[in-house]
This record gives sequence, structure tokens and C-alpha cells, in this order.
Amino acid sequence: VRAVSKVRDDLDPELLHVFLTEAAELLPAVATGLRGLAANPGDRELARDLMRKLHTIKGSARMAGAMRLGELVHAMETRMEAAMQRASVAPETVDALHTVYDRAMALYDELHDPEAAARAREPEAVESVDAVEEPPRAPVIDLASARELTHGARAEPKPELPAAAAAAEA
Repeated sequence: VRAVSKVRDDLDPELLHVFLTEAAELLPAVATGLRGLAANPGDRELARDLMRKLHTIKGSARMAGAMRLGELVHAMETRMEAAMQRASVAPETVDALHTVYDRAMALYDELHDPEAAARAREPEAVESVDAVEEPPRAPVIDLASARELTHGARAEPKPELPAAAAAAEA
């Protein structure tokens, strides 16, 4: 299910400066936490620490009026909270969070550029982290289906040659 909403930034220049300073420390810590979870998916303390950082970034971004970034980080926080209900965080969840983190970093970088910040006032569709799922898996195809795909549906199986004829053909 893709949850898409229109979100518009309403930046407060004074609070934005404070947010950018704080996020400069917290966002890299989130990346470190995600790498840590990838290596240790059952580390509950690491997951809780990551949740705290996401919560802080979300609140600070929203307070500064960086609503697009706040919503994106909120989606990450929600996904992480759901993942913590299991014994360990699934690798697919960590991958999805990494993907959304990259998008959050791009929004953060835009906030440093006044022209980009002006463009950010235009509504933009922001997808939830649930929209970023694991990559599609290749379908499982049995051998008969594979022959049909490569040789056409009407392909006849190649008759086996006697061993002497096969050796002569080689």
C-alpha cells in the first residue's frame, strides 16, 4: 500500500538554523545506527537508540517548518517501531530505511540552499517508508516454462543422440 500525501515546507529561518545544526550530528548517527542494525538485527538497544534519534529529528524538523523532511523521518520512525515488535529487524526493513534515509538526506541538503528552500514551499508528494519495500523477487520458473520462454511455446524437446553420434558431432 502506498501512502502518499502532499506536504509543504513552511520554514522558520531562525529555527531552521538550529535544526540544521542539530541534524548535522543526528543524521549521520542515524546512518551509523542503520549500518549497526544491518550487522546486528537483534540489538534492541541499538534499535531503541535509532528510534530516539528519528523522533528527535522528526520533532525538530517539524518545529523548524521542514515538514517534508519531518514527514519522511516520521515514516521511518513508524516503520522502525513496527519492526521492533519482532525479535530482530528484517534485512528488507533496514534496506528500505536506508533508501528513505537517502531521500531524507537529499531534503536536508536542499535546506542549506535558499533557492532550494524556496522551491520546497511548493507542495510535493511524499511517500511513506512503506512505499519503499524490498525489491521484487524474480519469479520461480520451472524448467518446462523456461524452455517455452526461450524457444517459444511450441518448441519440441531436442532428441537425444546416441553417444557415438554425439561424439562425432562435437
